[in-house]
Amino acid sequence: MHRPPSTPLRTPALAGWLFADLFLVLFIIGIASIPALPKPPSQHAGRSHQRHHGVHHQLGMDTRPVTLTLPVPPASIADPFTHQAAITTLIRMLDSDFAARHLQGKRVGFVLVFASGPTTAIGQALKTADSVATALRQHDPAFNGAGSAGYWTGSGNAIELKIFFFAQ
Repeated sequence: MHRPPSTPLRTPALAGWLFADLFLVLFIIGIASIPALPKPPSQHAGRSHQRHHGVHHQLGMDTRPVTLTLPVPPASIADPFTHQAAITTLIRMLDSDFAARHLQGKRVGFVLVFASGPTTAIGQALKTADSVATALRQHDPAFNGAGSAGYWTGSGNAIELKIFFFAQ
């Protein structure tokens, strides 16, 4: 039998195989560079920790926020002349709400701050919400170290807080 002469692969076919091989090599290098998972603590180490330090608690956040609406006008927080008085009023109202809900002594993990305002002043409302979050961390020990995010909430004349406490 007569064999047909073998034809060399054309350039586009070679380029395709070269690309596929290169992709495979990069994939393998990427997989190899992923760090290994840390080892879980051994049972012996856990018992030792419990023996010397009491019960071992794992810290987490409660997934159900406490929502508070504080009737402090965002414009009074944004105004440099009334800012401090408005923040003082807001913190006094917040402390009163915490006491009424038996939340004193709980640590805040994260707080979402919503400032109301017109659609023409969304940027100012966001700055006000961030200002409230900063003031809470500075003036209220429950918020020390808490994460935060500021949002605009549309019409109204109040500050709304969605507070996520650390689970106990």
